[in-house]
Amino acid sequence: MEQFYVQIGEGNSHSQDVAENMLRFLAMVNEMFKETQLWGLTSLARLVIQNASNWESSWFIIVVSAGAQEYYVEYLLPADKSPWKGAYVKGEAASLEEAKKYLLIAMRESQGWVGNQELARLLQGI
Repeated sequence: MEQFYVQIGEGNSHSQDVAENMLRFLAMVNEMFKETQLWGLTSLARLVIQNASNWESSWFIIVVSAGAQEYYVEYLLPADKSPWKGAYVKGEAASLEEAKKYLLIAMRESQGWVGNQELARLLQGI
């Protein structure tokens, strides 16, 4: 994952900003989750987060750097809360710390990590 964003950062100044933000985001995720494996795919500069190591698995969360220390975080609504198939919630975080909070909320609300004790502990801190 990191190598993908390093390569993106070799472009123009906006690409460098996006890459640096996503590398900070990945470092934050790796620091938070010591027990839980999060699986990721990249699509353009977007990070697609899944709960299984299978590219065909459902996505639960997408994170995109908007540059300037901003992130867009979106998560898929569970079927029982969704007004239509594929509905999702999207928000803009103005800092890495806010993106961290949004990620944890997205993991809980998407119901992709139900029963995960590490997530439950991390959610207590927000």
